[in-house]
Amino acid sequence: MSAAPKLDAPPRMRVDEFLVWAEGRPGRYELNAGEIVAMSPQRARHADAKFAVQTTLKSAIRRGALPCRMCLDGTTVQIDHETAYEPDALVCCGGGDLIETHIVASGALRLDPPGLDLALADLSEDDDPA
Repeated sequence: MSAAPKLDAPPRMRVDEFLVWAEGRPGRYELNAGEIVAMSPQRARHADAKFAVQTTLKSAIRRGALPCRMCLDGTTVQIDHETAYEPDALVCCGGGDLIETHIVASGALRLDPPGLDLALADLSEDDDPA
């Protein structure tokens, strides 16, 4: 078992403090209920899945002529005063403060607004090796 890396940070912090702490620091981190969580290095399979989801979301937004954009991962999203995540894909619509998180294991993903329906199968990696 390896020891957790020393983060040189207070044991708990708020999102505004976390963003200042994380700026320019090597590695990637999220804040969960006030505690810093180091993110694991990304594997190729996860990167492929993220790309498939991002590409599908961007295509669906264009097809629907929606006033939204697909934001790449790396965008920190504040959930509350002590929690901030970096989602793998994010649909940004307008300038509102509302953020909804959707976790889907089967069936369809409904994003409303903006009124986007996607079958979960459409979000998976294309089996075509080309």
